[in-house]
Amino acid sequence: MKLNIRKVLWAFALAIAVTGFVTPKFAFGQQSRDNDQGYSKDNANNLMYQQGLSHGQADRTNNQAHQYRLQPNNADDRRAYESGYDKGYQNNRDANRDDKGQNGQYAASAQEPTLTSAEAKFDTTTDNKDQQTKLDVYVKTNDGQEVAKSEGNEGRWNKNSTHTVTLQVEGSPTKGAVANGGVTLTLHPQRRDKWKFNYKVTLKFSDDTFITKEFDGCFLTEHDPARTDSLK
Repeated sequence: MKLNIRKVLWAFALAIAVTGFVTPKFAFGQQSRDNDQGYSKDNANNLMYQQGLSHGQADRTNNQAHQYRLQPNNADDRRAYESGYDKGYQNNRDANRDDKGQNGQYAASAQEPTLTSAEAKFDTTTDNKDQQTKLDVYVKTNDGQEVAKSEGNEGRWNKNSTHTVTLQVEGSPTKGAVANGGVTLTLHPQRRDKWKFNYKVTLKFSDDTFITKEFDGCFLTEHDPARTDSLK
């Protein structure tokens, strides 16, 4: 019986000791959280915090180094100012990073050169193109989209003569899309006609660069009236 009472007394003493140890820590943690929440709520009305917030935002926007401009003598004021400054500096940095990321995507697209002009120069060799025969010239992307064209070019193109055709650019095709495409020629003869020629395509882009491609030993007939040549 004495042994059991002694065990009960030890258990009771241990419970009191544990409660006394844990309760202060819990109370301190709760008080700390309450203080932080209260401090956060007071920031909107704290002039030193707002001053620091403004300075931090301005320094980050102007790419200035992180440096507190004020050193208040009062510890609470100094803490409020530095907290506001850190917040403003950090928030503006994150905002700038997001803006640069988004703008970078648009800038990359905007800076990619686009097609501004296109022409094809034809050198007729040993067989001329008849007066009534019409020629269509197209520049297309790899997926077949027309980006420049000139249709219905007629007239007699004699042997050993040169004729230049200017194409109308459609939209704002990028250099990358055009470079992987090709040139399609379509002949519309009114009667039997065989035209032999060499030709050169010159494409100019918005950054003053060019794609130039030459094709030799070409011919089109009423039986074989179309051809496509790669720009790659």
